[in-house]
Amino acid sequence: MKEIKISTDANEDKISQPEKPIQLEKYPEIDPEIAWELANLVRISYADHGCFNNWFETKKEPQEFTLEANRRLENIEFNNNWIYAKKEIESSPLTEYYLLNEEDLKNENIASKFPDSDYYKYKILKTYEYTSYYPINYFLNKKIVDIDRFGFIAERQERKDKFVFVIFRGTLEPAEWFSNAQFKQLNFLTRTVLELKKTENKETEDFGKISLGFNKMYTDFRPGIIIGDNYINKISIKIDSVIRQFLWKKSKFKLKNQSIYQAINDYVSNQNLDRANVYIAGHSLGGALATIAALDIARQLDIAGKNKLKSPIGLYTFASPRVGDNKFADKFNEFMSDGKIESFRFANSEDLVTKIPLPVWFKLGIDLDRRLILKRIRSLFNTLTRGVFETDYQHIGIPIYFTHQARRTKNGSELESTATVGDNHNMTRTYCGALEKNKRKERNKKHGE
Repeated sequence: MKEIKISTDANEDKISQPEKPIQLEKYPEIDPEIAWELANLVRISYADHGCFNNWFETKKEPQEFTLEANRRLENIEFNNNWIYAKKEIESSPLTEYYLLNEEDLKNENIASKFPDSDYYKYKILKTYEYTSYYPINYFLNKKIVDIDRFGFIAERQERKDKFVFVIFRGTLEPAEWFSNAQFKQLNFLTRTVLELKKTENKETEDFGKISLGFNKMYTDFRPGIIIGDNYINKISIKIDSVIRQFLWKKSKFKLKNQSIYQAINDYVSNQNLDRANVYIAGHSLGGALATIAALDIARQLDIAGKNKLKSPIGLYTFASPRVGDNKFADKFNEFMSDGKIESFRFANSEDLVTKIPLPVWFKLGIDLDRRLILKRIRSLFNTLTRGVFETDYQHIGIPIYFTHQARRTKNGSELESTATVGDNHNMTRTYCGALEKNKRKERNKKHGE
């Protein structure tokens, strides 16, 4: 058993919290306790990344990260495949959680410390990572492969109800920032060169297009340097694949390398989800990946004829960017209209990340385009970027906005005069802060205060 503190940045506590609560009473479809539970599970995924990263750098004990029972990792005797968290997880920001393995569960002394009345118990069924490669580091004697934990699939039982949680953290690593900025679009879930060449992918032919970077993070398909040129692109993909296989072998890291897509689809294919309550959540980049996962899981259940969930898939995103084009949004909305997905998008109006990618690029209207020669400028940029400036992006789901220009305290109480992009985007202080105000308001109402 290991206790894990959800640590924060040294200056994070100085970030001001929203003064006005999110008015969730306007959205009767939302369960505030589920929203809180998901927000805290996202925060746990951030902590899990840090613990995995620390172990990956040293390959030494202690092993303080999650790993499903049947996934083997070098030098790990017992996989920590259970998360225990106090039930305050559904009402306020957690400060710690506990990791247990199967041997811990057999120990009566340990089990007695976690009564069902006080703790939720999550079984980790899948963990997934994203692998970055740094060929230049091979010649510099530095880290050539970097594996970063991105989230997990967890399950908890509550009486006869089964709750499944698919969780994603947000951007932390350099390679992830690079992927965020890849606004070129590919067909939804493009995974092979053959699919890239075709106008449509038959498996997802009506699902529109999504960001190249988000598709890459989800499927691990790396489409090469010049997408519009099949010959050059085919060569670059082959070279990239050979280099990655070589670096992976040299890294001598013994962990089955699987994409987020593979992990999630393996879970959906092999688990009985009849009458289950499925919730998906993520922050920032994780919100984009959660959006892709929601449509992917709903699609897979439809194909297999297994969509017998107790309720629609619940997607809760925090500070999510736009993910795909208008056709993608239309398909997503179709699944919502059919009662297969419920989607709620929490967004701070002052958070820059929620405003990108831009919905349109340099398109002001026919007359203005001509007068300001924007059409020629856009044409030039499209030539240089292989069509990025002809893309469109659209948000999905029910927007739940609040407004908070986060500032930091100085000298104990006085607020700085300026804000930062990161503080407006912060998961714990800004987004959980808005939920906390709302929850406190609900508790006061219940107690007649």
